[in-house]
Amino acid sequence: MTESMKELVVRKLKVTFLTAFIFSTVWSFWETYMRIKSDGDYADFPGMFMIFFFYIFIIILIYGNLISIFFEFLQRKWFARSNWLYIFLLGLFGSVNGVLDFELFFMVFGILAALLYAIIDKWLLKSWALQESNKSFYILPLILFFLFWIYFNIT
Repeated sequence: MTESMKELVVRKLKVTFLTAFIFSTVWSFWETYMRIKSDGDYADFPGMFMIFFFYIFIIILIYGNLISIFFEFLQRKWFARSNWLYIFLLGLFGSVNGVLDFELFFMVFGILAALLYAIIDKWLLKSWALQESNKSFYILPLILFFLFWIYFNIT
C-alpha cells in the first residue's frame, strides 16, 4: 500500500503540528516552572507556549519537513526496513542549528524535537498502513496542555 502525495503532505503537516504542540507544551512548562521556582515571579504559561509554538512550528514546517521527506525518499529506496536509521538521521540533522551557532542548548533541543518528529512520523505512517484510528493521540497533547495550565493557575 503506497501513500499518495496528498496523504504524505497531510501526514507531514499532522506530524509538524503534533511535534510543535507537544514540544512547546513541555518547554513552556519547564520555563514557567523554573521562573516561578527561581524568583517567584509569575510567568504566563499560555503566552510562552504561543511564542515557542510559532517558532518551533515554522522551523519544523520548513527545515524539518524538507529533511524528513529527503530521508524518507532515501529510506524507501535504500534502507526500507531500517526505521531506526531514519530516526537517527533526523535526530542528527536536528542538531544542525545548535552546531552552526555553537550552542549546546539549541543542539540538544533540536535533537529532541527531531527525534520526537521522527517517532511520531513513523507511528502515524504505521497506523495509516494498518488503517487504525489515531484520534486519541491528538487529544492527549491538548489534555496535557490544559492540565499544565490549570496547575499554574492553581499555584
